[in-house]
Order: sequence, then structure tokens, then C-alpha cells
Amino acid sequence: MLTVREVQVRDWQHLVQISDDLLQSAGTWIFRGQREATWGLTTSLDRALADFGIRPQAAERTEVCLVCRFRRQAHHYVGAITPRNEQVLEWLALMQHFGAPTRVQDWTYSFFVAAFFALETASGPSVVWALRRDLLLSALDKKLPGPLVSNLLLEGYKDNAESFTEIFAHDPAIPLVCPVNPYRLNERLSIQQGLFLVPGNISLPFEDNLSASLDDAENNAATTRFVFPGSLQFRSEALARLHGMNINAATLFPGLDGFARSLRTMLAGRSTIPSPKTWAAELQS
Repeated sequence: MLTVREVQVRDWQHLVQISDDLLQSAGTWIFRGQREATWGLTTSLDRALADFGIRPQAAERTEVCLVCRFRRQAHHYVGAITPRNEQVLEWLALMQHFGAPTRVQDWTYSFFVAAFFALETASGPSVVWALRRDLLLSALDKKLPGPLVSNLLLEGYKDNAESFTEIFAHDPAIPLVCPVNPYRLNERLSIQQGLFLVPGNISLPFEDNLSASLDDAENNAATTRFVFPGSLQFRSEALARLHGMNINAATLFPGLDGFARSLRTMLAGRSTIPSPKTWAAELQS
């Protein structure tokens, strides 16, 4: 069972102190923001299967069908330049980018980027998950052959279909979680300082895969949940502060859709609406 330490965030100053403490602590942390504090760590594939009553045992067969369908029709929407068939991780990254259900889970190296994703559409308590990536890699290094770790888990992954297949298409499936990235990073992954966590056995819950990746000592130190207050005051101040740090939808999602999305959170921190003249001047600044 996954051991998770929990910290209740009091206010914005406490949030900043947490970020400073994490930077100064040992190890390399990665983060995931979620708008509901009650949510566990699940993938979009997990949620899609649950939504439509599909048994977890059918997850692998379902994934094969989804990837095959996406491969056959993606060129209609993204042009002729698509990954080669054997570049499974790049296909999954492309699917995740456009909202298809996949086994990959979005994480970031930035605590504040994760905080934005937790708070942007929250209506109550939200959460940022924090994971010691270095402990996860150390544990995986003991469980997997050395070349697999160096070829796939570290940042040097480059079209290594053999390593990916050996871990994630292993028969029987191996319960573990690997931090990975495709060699070709899309624009959002780069801007959001992103990476993926990928479970090895998708018939099991993501948290069971993560727990299986860590031994007892690592499990006790690897995972923390930072729970944010559900108050409008905290959320408004935090989003306004993040906007001042240039962390908003317009910067994290380049393009018109991200800019339009950012107009909503630009209202954060405004308890009163200014006069039309003042409002217009602020919008132009």
C-alpha cells in the first residue's frame, strides 16, 4: 500500500515556504496538481474504464484498440508528420496532448505550475502531489536491468522501442511506475516543465503500481500530498500571485485557446469590479 504524507497548506506564504523547503531538501521532486483533494492518483485511461464500466482486466486490450485507432486516423488532424509505429511513447504523448485516454500521467518539475493546475478550476480543497523522482529511479534501478534504466528512464530516451516494450508490454505485466519523456518534446511539455509517469501494469490501480516500485524505506519518504484550502480567498490570492509570476493558461497553453482560458483566472483577486475606464486601462497594461 502506498504511504502518503499529508500537509495542510495554510495560506500563500506557507505555500511559498513549502516550495523553498522542497528546493533546499535532498532529492529531486516532481509534482502533479489536481483540483479535487479527494481524488487519488489515477490515469485518464483508469477513469475512462471506470466511467463506462469496463473491467480493469480489459485495460491492456482496450489500450491496444485505442492506440491502433488513433494511429490510423491521426494524420487527418495533425498532418503527415506522425511518429513511426514502433515509437509507442511518442504516440501515447500525442494522444495525451489531445485528450485521448492513456496510461500516461502528467507531472511537472515545477511546484508552482502544479499549484496552478490544482487551483485553476477548483471549487473546494485541491491538492498538489509531490514525489521524490530520485528515490523512484533508485528503486527501479534495483528492479530492472541496467540498460533499461539508462535507455528509457533517464532523460536520454531516444526512440528506444525495445526498452519501452520490454517494460510496458511485458508478459506478465510488471507492476511499477516509470518517469519518462518522449525524445521529441511537444511545446506544452517544454513550457510546463513536464514529464510523464507511466504504470507498467494497467490492470492494477496507478497507486498500486507506484507502491510496488518502492521498497518500504523509499515508500515512507517518497510521496507527499499538499492540500490547499477550499476558500475563495486563498484560491483568488494564489491565482493572482501565480499570474504575477507569469504562470497562467496563456503561458502554459500557447495559442488562442490558452489566452481565452486565461481571461477567466485574470478575475482572481478582484473583490470589486473597477470602473469601465479603470478596467480598460488595466486590460491594456
